[in-house]
Order: sequence, then C-alpha cells, then structure tokens
Amino acid sequence: PEVKSFNPKVGHISQMPNSVKVGLFIYDFPKFDFVRNDFIFDGLIFFEFDPTILTLETLNQFSFRKGKILYKSDPNITLKNGFIFVRYDIKVEFKTDLNYKMFPFNNHRINIILDNDFLYSQEIMFKPSIARFIINPDMYVA
Repeated sequence: PEVKSFNPKVGHISQMPNSVKVGLFIYDFPKFDFVRNDFIFDGLIFFEFDPTILTLETLNQFSFRKGKILYKSDPNITLKNGFIFVRYDIKVEFKTDLNYKMFPFNNHRINIILDNDFLYSQEIMFKPSIARFIINPDMYVA
C-alpha cells in the first residue's frame, strides 16, 4: 500500500494528532494461500492510549482493510501510568494486493492494514513500531 508521511503543516492541520500505540503478535496462519489470495491469521492486537483523547468504545471498532474479523475476544484492559493498555485475541481473514509480474524473481509482501473508520486522522493517529509487530518465531508456513 501507499505509505504517506504525516506533515502537520499541510492543509488546515496545525498540530500533530494524538497517537495510539498499536502492536500485533501473529501466532499462526491457519490459512496461507497465495494462489487464491486467501489468508487467515490468529493473533493478539494491543493498543495503548490516553483515555482523555479516546474512548474504548470507539477504539473497539477497529477493522482490517480487505479483511473480516472472524473472532475478537472481549477486551483485556489494564491501566498503566495513566494510560489504558487494551488487548484482544483475534482471528482475521483477509486478502491483499498481490503482484506476480516479476514472479519468482522479486519479493512478495502481504500487507495487513489496520483501520478504524470512526477515528479522524486529524485527531488520532495509530503509531505502529517494528518492535511491536511480532510473528511467532516457531510458526511454520509451508
């Protein structure tokens, strides 16, 4: 997907939006089918945010682009240094934009894109980190 940098001086936005830290741990891919462009993963998603800028009800409406959440546990909520830390066990089925033009000579990537249509990018911004995106090291995908 296209990745855009956030620039607070563009348009009418004058300050950085509030950030919500987000992380994802993928336990397993029960379905991993490149040919049919059909994937399912079991995982844990977590968020850390200031409760004065966002409600749990709004955050709970997250989704995945080109995907469907097959299972989402009740939130497990912890208060940590004035911030709310919430996590969900999830199972997500999704599709991605696969490009086989240079197959088998180039790299192929699966994009997992987190969305929340109830948040405005001018107000709230998800803040991912490579350190908070983890794939189970014991997982094997044939």
